[in-house]
Amino acid sequence: YNPQHKQWEFRYVEPYSGTWHEGTGRMEGGEMHLLQKTVRPDGAESLLRIRYYNITGNHFSWSSERSSDGGKKWTRGGSIEATRAK
Repeated sequence: YNPQHKQWEFRYVEPYSGTWHEGTGRMEGGEMHLLQKTVRPDGAESLLRIRYYNITGNHFSWSSERSSDGGKKWTRGGSIEATRAK
């Protein structure tokens, strides 16, 4: 967490593919919004937006969108409804 920018910052590389990921996450109005940039070893880049919402102690909803043109056009990705196991 970077308190100066009031956001989470992350970077990691996938060990087998060599794909690089970096991004940020921040709370906005009770939702967590992540923006992640991915760079594959062949140089191809994409952006991923993830939104966590309907967040409670036992549940959250999750949706994603991906862009391969620098954020001009977004394609809807997956969605999840998660509930904590008892």
